Amino acid sequence: MSFFKNFLIIILLTANSVIAGNFNDSIPEAPSPFMLINDYAGLLRIDEKNNLEKKVRLFYDSTSTQIAVVIVNNLAGLEPSDYAQQVGQKWGVGQKGKNNGLVILIKPKTEREKGQVFIATG
Repeated sequence: MSFFKNFLIIILLTANSVIAGNFNDSIPEAPSPFMLINDYAGLLRIDEKNNLEKKVRLFYDSTSTQIAVVIVNNLAGLEPSDYAQQVGQKWGVGQKGKNNGLVILIKPKTEREKGQVFIATG
């Protein structure tokens, strides 16, 4: 009985890591050079994007709180909270050990899907 229980736990943990790894592949790589406003959906005009970038960089410089805005067309099957958390972790938003990062995730509304927004902290 104990062997079966341990075997089942190992299988579930392995499946979970494989599934999580596959979803993590759908999270975009951190931009290089690192930008705080990232519009993968083409929602913002270039002047709007540049203006927002300046404002969040000034905010970061004056407070040390880093805000990353990510706009995507789809969430790759993830909940908005999971997607935003994974972006924050993968990109390293905020300063390590200070939990002062913020990811604002925006998935615009389409004809077939509702729009979604989530703010992840940490």
